[in-house]
Amino acid sequence: MWYTAIGAVSLQAEKVDVMTDLAQCLALLGWSVRTGGRGEVDDVFHKAARECGGTVKTIVPFAHYRGYDAKRFKDTTVSFDDLDEITKGRAEAASIGLSGAGKINYHLQRNLLASSAPILLGENMDEPSRFVITWQENSNFAELPFVDDGIPGSYASKAGHQEGAVFTLAKSREIPVFNLATPEHFDRIVKFVEQTRNNVINA
Repeated sequence: MWYTAIGAVSLQAEKVDVMTDLAQCLALLGWSVRTGGRGEVDDVFHKAARECGGTVKTIVPFAHYRGYDAKRFKDTTVSFDDLDEITKGRAEAASIGLSGAGKINYHLQRNLLASSAPILLGENMDEPSRFVITWQENSNFAELPFVDDGIPGSYASKAGHQEGAVFTLAKSREIPVFNLATPEHFDRIVKFVEQTRNNVINA
């Protein structure tokens, strides 16, 4: 089971601690995480999940992006440029089409947007994440009626930064987004983890 963690915000130490604990709990419960290497949220989940033996896949727009080396660490990091042409085409259609960006001439911008699709849907675009975790202090999140394993989620209603295409794509696929900066969302993901843990214990 996959989920996505993404966010380009700067984080204070206490927020890093919260997300580290969450990433490790999810990893120990058998969840695999995808990130995009976009910022500190990605960094925390990538590092924390790996440290406790979790499965991690970071899909970056280029082979050497923000210190993520897709050539050296092929087990955990994938460059969008290294995906096959069919997958890249599908990713571009999904991400850039939804963004409303129209024709994009710059390779960097195109890869940043297009890589949003495999971050959410997997390297082959066929294994969607069950939910997304982020930390967005000032983003516009709208409540929508969707339930994932009994825990209602929310969707990003307005894309704002590099990770915005992930939120927009998640909304189109009805994949819930948990914004940990919102107390209600934070409580929901904690309950989700507790419920999953209890299911494992009682299995």
